[in-house]
Amino acid sequence: EALALCRPIVVTNIPSFKDQIENNTTGILVEANANSIADGIIKLINSDELRKQLANNIKNSPRRHEVHFSKFCRLLEK
Repeated sequence: EALALCRPIVVTNIPSFKDQIENNTTGILVEANANSIADGIIKLINSDELRKQLANNIKNSPRRHEVHFSKFCRLLEK
């Protein structure tokens, strides 16, 4: 949902997320532990420029338009 809404996101570094998020381009990938997740969130909170850049990258990503938007639309149709 975050990608469909062009919102920066922090996700754990697991295969399904790694397939959707490019680290520091369309989101922040972190290790699956509390400290890493907290660090990623703090990184987003503290950097307005990073949030804007990630949101802009998501908005302009052709993959977002092709994959995520169609998934989001299918969910709305249900």
